[in-house]
This record gives sequence, C-alpha cells and structure tokens, in this order.
Amino acid sequence: MVAFHNALLDAFTPSMAQKIDLDVLWRRAMKEAEAALKDDGGALAAGLPETCLFALEALLSEAFDFDEALASLRASPGTARP
Repeated sequence: MVAFHNALLDAFTPSMAQKIDLDVLWRRAMKEAEAALKDDGGALAAGLPETCLFALEALLSEAFDFDEALASLRASPGTARP
C-alpha cells in the first residue's frame, strides 16, 4: 500500500484534480472488489458507503494512513463489523 501511495504522489499533478471524481472511482472500485471477491467465494462487507469518504486532499497527503482509512470505513454508519 505504501508503494502504491508513493506512486500516486509521484504521478499526480494539480491539473488532474478537476478531472478526478472520487465517487465514480469509488463505485468502480467497489464493483471490481465485489467481482474479485465473488470469484473467490467471498463478498463485500454489508453496508459499505456508496460514496467515497475521503477528500482528494486527504488521499494526496504524505500523512495519509491506510490503517486509519480502513478504521474510518469500519466506523461508517451502516457498515457491518466483522
């Protein structure tokens, strides 16, 4: 995850911001994750948010923490707890 985030930080330019729709990307990622899990007999956790909980600025922060982001998802209203 750290390598992915570093690659994101290296590739991002400010002119990209206006073209990024996090909610569209979120929905696409959810579909992809659902398909991958289904192939392995799994399923997404019930009640995941339908829109991205994170602001672009937060995702682009050097201080972004994947563990904290996951905790935010788990704590979001309606998300089933394991």
